[in-house]
Amino acid sequence: GAMENWGLLTYREAYLLSDPLETSSQFQQIIAYILSHEIAHMWYGNLVTNDWWDVLWLNEGFARYYQYFLTNEVEGMGFDIRFVPEQVHTALLSDSSNNPHPLTNPGVGSPRSVSAMFSTLTYNKGAAVIRMTEHLLTKQVHDQGLAQYLKTNQFKTAKPIDLFNALRDAGMQHGAFNNYGPTFDFVEYYKSWTEQAGHPVLNVDINHTTGQMTIQQRRFNINTGYSLQNTLYVIPVTFTSEFDYNFQNTKPTHIIKDAVTVIDRDAYGDYWTIFNIQQTGFYRVNYDEYT
Repeated sequence: GAMENWGLLTYREAYLLSDPLETSSQFQQIIAYILSHEIAHMWYGNLVTNDWWDVLWLNEGFARYYQYFLTNEVEGMGFDIRFVPEQVHTALLSDSSNNPHPLTNPGVGSPRSVSAMFSTLTYNKGAAVIRMTEHLLTKQVHDQGLAQYLKTNQFKTAKPIDLFNALRDAGMQHGAFNNYGPTFDFVEYYKSWTEQAGHPVLNVDINHTTGQMTIQQRRFNINTGYSLQNTLYVIPVTFTSEFDYNFQNTKPTHIIKDAVTVIDRDAYGDYWTIFNIQQTGFYRVNYDEYT
């Protein structure tokens, strides 16, 4: 329906013309997000171009991300709350098969393999991981890191490490990682989500007597429950509990990267606890039967 270009964005006429008396609300929303998607490509794709097709998510992930959140800044169409069911959930489903491709997919070369990269994972998962990272850094820090990435790499091609370094530098400058301990490595975090296929499910077992929460991560498979591959991810964790609930603070409180991690809930008793606030993290959660 549309195509970004170096100097001129092109659209089908139907995706530009809107008659308030004739055009449905749904189609007006389609027009808005197609406009946003292609405008985003003027920076992510044209000003800075992905180095090769194997990292196409650097273009399409950001365009899909801004398709929702740029449009949401302009029009009150609820694009921010639509992102989870329309993008995160569809990406989780595609990413649950036996052999999903990673976002960064070495070996892409033939026309067929290039075409295969224009996938739900490249677009939807790419955008979901970008959104997860925004909440890890906070929007202000994330925006500053992206601005530096674009400035440093303008009129050139870029690789994922260029993005990672720009965001890491912004995070360190503003203390975004201060609560995650000296072993936290932002580049390792991002690589675990872009260079590895799949995503984890967190199995949470809460001891309501002590308040300790044991969290086991395993790669999810829709057919068998768990993948046979022993894949570990660097996971930003958010949770809130009944005794002091807050569903607005989506800045992760913990980073887990081991197969099993124990976190103190800071309270004991039969309180409900919910992980992955606003589903900002690209993972699933299971709870013990009692919880």
